[in-house]
Amino acid sequence: MRSIIDLAGPVLTPSAAAVDRMAAACLRLIATPEPSNGQVSSYAYDALMALHDGQFGAAVPDFAPAAPLARARSYVAAHLGEPLGVDRLARVAGLSRAHFVRRFTAEIGQSPSDYVFAQRMERAARLLVATDMPVASIAAATGFAGGNYFAKAFRRRNGHSPSAYRAAALVRG
Repeated sequence: MRSIIDLAGPVLTPSAAAVDRMAAACLRLIATPEPSNGQVSSYAYDALMALHDGQFGAAVPDFAPAAPLARARSYVAAHLGEPLGVDRLARVAGLSRAHFVRRFTAEIGQSPSDYVFAQRMERAARLLVATDMPVASIAAATGFAGGNYFAKAFRRRNGHSPSAYRAAALVRG
C-alpha cells in the first residue's frame, strides 16, 4: 500500500473492474465462516492487488525503493530548524525506528543523526557566507540549541569559528 501511495498519492480513483475485484475479495471474506489468519491475509492481499492493478494496469510501475528515505530527507531539509529526532524521522518515513536506522545508514552511508548534523552544518556555512545574520540567529535557524554549542560544533567540523569562517569567505569572495 505504501508503494501505491508513494507513486499515485493518497487519493485513488479505481476503475469499476478494480472495485468489483475488491468487493469480491471482501465478499469471500464475509462468506468464509471463521476464516484463518492466512485466509484473511490472502483476501486482503487480493483486494490490495485489485487496487494496484486498477491504478497501474498491467504495467509494472517503477517502484522507488528509497521513497521512505526520500520522504525523511525532504522532511529534514524543510524542518532543519526544528528538533529532528530519529523517532520523528522514522514516523515520516513510515518505518519502525530500528528498520529506519538500519536502512538509512545502509543506503545513505551515515546514521540519521549524523546526516541531520551534516545538513545543519552545510546550511549554517551557506548562511554565514550568504547573509549577515548574527551567529546566534544562524544557530537557531539551523536547529542548534544555542550559539555556544553551535560555535563549538562548527569549529570542530570546519577548523574555524563561525565568525572566522565568514570573514575568510568574504576575503575570498
